[in-house]
Amino acid sequence: MPFINLPDDSELFYRTEGQGEPVVFISGLNGKASFWDEQLAFFSRYFQVIAFDQRGSGRSSNKAQSCETLERLTNDAVTLMDWLGIEAAHIIGHSLGGVIAQSLTSRYPERIKSVVLSATWVKPDDRLKRIFQARQSFLKTSGGQAFLRYNPMYLYPYWWIQSHPQLLSNPESPDPSQVKLCLERMGIIMEADNLENAASIRCPALVLSAQDDLLIPPAMGDEAAHSLQHSHRHVFTKGGHYYPVVMAKAFNQVVMDFLNNLNNLCPMQRLNH
Repeated sequence: MPFINLPDDSELFYRTEGQGEPVVFISGLNGKASFWDEQLAFFSRYFQVIAFDQRGSGRSSNKAQSCETLERLTNDAVTLMDWLGIEAAHIIGHSLGGVIAQSLTSRYPERIKSVVLSATWVKPDDRLKRIFQARQSFLKTSGGQAFLRYNPMYLYPYWWIQSHPQLLSNPESPDPSQVKLCLERMGIIMEADNLENAASIRCPALVLSAQDDLLIPPAMGDEAAHSLQHSHRHVFTKGGHYYPVVMAKAFNQVVMDFLNNLNNLCPMQRLNH
């Protein structure tokens, strides 16, 4: 299986398929490449696609002695691009992955051709902070297995859960290191503020949301789109927080249209609130 060694001796598992312009997919809090299975299957017909398990998630190890940071997550993605010989790529990030994508784009603008920000934000508001404070507390007091059993209620719409009852089956308990890493990543979610950096992002951007996303409502995507210089906006009518999974076909088509029309992309018309 393909792994790269990170500077602190952690191993990062990655997947790469297809040929053409590189597209890097970055997942959210769960940190797993498998979140993008439907996208990798579709986009690998037209691009070189790359996804990876973030350190400490899935098949990737984490040997860092200090707490997780946004800078480290950003550097891991750049290290992978360097390892694969990718000078510049299109970046697609979901939720926390969108925060990492913004960090990549502001820190390494010459490495980014375009960015797709899915179900993400430029600055956490008080509501989002309270949600993740509650999730942290639940994880600490109830344990990893209970947290994973409860998680689908936040991530998927009710009708998807009803038709996929396996989502409510008892998950295996994560080991303590995974719980610790999840708590630290939730801390990043509550602290990362990209509002000032967003204004400096000059590459074309597509900002996506779902109308029924309980975690990241469309208003947060609107703020992200307004903050960027050259952005395009799309809101799916349904799909919950995990709409790239629930509405994979629609998601893939919207992103494909964006990538195909980059040369004609103009700054979005500002919305009135």
